[in-house]
Amino acid sequence: VRKIIRQATVTVSNVTVTKIPTTPLANRRFIIVENISNNIIYLGDSTVSSTDGYELFQRAQMQINMDASVDLYGIAATGASEVRILEGA
Repeated sequence: VRKIIRQATVTVSNVTVTKIPTTPLANRRFIIVENISNNIIYLGDSTVSSTDGYELFQRAQMQINMDASVDLYGIAATGASEVRILEGA
């Protein structure tokens, strides 16, 4: 069984919700998201906002076990913020 890892940097806006990542890794089993910005990023579904999203604080990271059929979205508290992701299949 071949294991695959993919990394990327995604810019998250404070104006519109951003899909993280834009295209999921095929057969994904997990994703690790790290907030590399100085702003809070809120994670959730396609309607995520600062009032209902999961807060990912500055320099924090989290791992979620999820397959490629599940979409993750984010919105920044202020400005454009970056997250780094690592997906595994």
